[in-house]
Amino acid sequence: MESTALSFWKRCVALGLAGMLAVSLCPATALAADAADGTDANTPGAVTTPDQDAGQTTPDAPSTDAGEATPDTPDTPDTDTPDTPGTDTPDTPGADTPDTPGADTPVTPPSTPDTSKPTTPTTPTKPAPSKPKKVTVSFITASKQGGKWQKAAMGQLMGKKITTSPITAIRIYNKCKNISGSIKYRVYQANKGWSAWKANGTSAGTSKASTAVQGMQVKLTGTLAKTYNLYYRVYLVGLGWTGWGTNGAVVGAPKLAKVKAYQVKLVKKSSKATNKKYNTKANRNSARITTKSGTEMNTQMTMAAKAQSQSSATKWLILVDTTKNRVEILKGQKGNWQVYKYWKCTTGAWGSRTVRGKFTIGSRGLSFGEEKGYSCWYWTQFYGNYLFHSVLYNPHSQTSIQDGRLGINASHGCVRLALSNAKWINRNIPSGTKVWTY
Repeated sequence: MESTALSFWKRCVALGLAGMLAVSLCPATALAADAADGTDANTPGAVTTPDQDAGQTTPDAPSTDAGEATPDTPDTPDTDTPDTPGTDTPDTPGADTPDTPGADTPVTPPSTPDTSKPTTPTTPTKPAPSKPKKVTVSFITASKQGGKWQKAAMGQLMGKKITTSPITAIRIYNKCKNISGSIKYRVYQANKGWSAWKANGTSAGTSKASTAVQGMQVKLTGTLAKTYNLYYRVYLVGLGWTGWGTNGAVVGAPKLAKVKAYQVKLVKKSSKATNKKYNTKANRNSARITTKSGTEMNTQMTMAAKAQSQSSATKWLILVDTTKNRVEILKGQKGNWQVYKYWKCTTGAWGSRTVRGKFTIGSRGLSFGEEKGYSCWYWTQFYGNYLFHSVLYNPHSQTSIQDGRLGINASHGCVRLALSNAKWINRNIPSGTKVWTY
């Protein structure tokens, strides 16, 4: 019994010494414990785990139940060494150390921006204005004559060799850039009529001389039509240049005469002076040759077409239609005779027909017939006693007309003309000029 009591006290003393030793080795731990709950670390039998109170759950040891904090006597001093200050404390706001991935604590953005991603500017910048695309407006015209195509730039004469055969087809190539719209065209063909509308270099017409071009229409579409006016004219066999048509108007002489050349011009609508030059009433009225006066224009153009195959020793040529009683005077050369004068006349009556054939101008004089009771002024010989002269006047008078009928068959074989016309031939047509009566 006594030995048992002695052993008990020895154990108590041993435990007390061990606790004192632990306190002496780790004063910080004892101080921390005293500051936490006021318990004297030197009290015998009271060994307290740092940061742990009786009846409280240690924050860093969630598995320990409240009221069951059992003193743990370490075998070695290092085991009871408290954690380094700050290790288990909550993250300080603004700390640089990021939370462990998956933790509920929001991640603090890094102080240094991530240069791997493009930064968005705080103020949006306006994009630099793009330069407008350059607009060019141009066309290439083409015509087929004698089976061959030729080209020219817009505005230039298309069909420069107007002494050659008529145009049988045309093409206009669209070379415009950065502007909407195009150019369309079609032609009137002899013995065939209007072709379909064509565009961008497609051929309008054929290669046959029997269906040569006699008229044409040209127009613009889209923004081109809103910005520009198109003017065009044609060169007709026996007549020469027509007036300027514009924006789809018919130009030429459908059913009457063939085209030997054409010209197209492009003018900005803002160019008022240039538009005024081309868009005139005279141009519009003369752009299209029609048969408004019955068959008159048809006769004139038919005679002109007939003349193209003829040659003359001078730059003049005279044709006389003894059925329709018309005289046509042309100027130029073979293949390029242009109508210069066109008049009514009176040729031989049925019993004294005017001679027919090809002759030349000979002698000339002022008047004759006074001894027979009339005067014929400004006579010009073309074959024997066959003459050009004025209608019949009373003897020695140029104002008192005795027989002034024209456009019929009523003479003795000569070709009667108005006084002024007979005078023009007498004073202007040189000897040697060809005269063709038929």
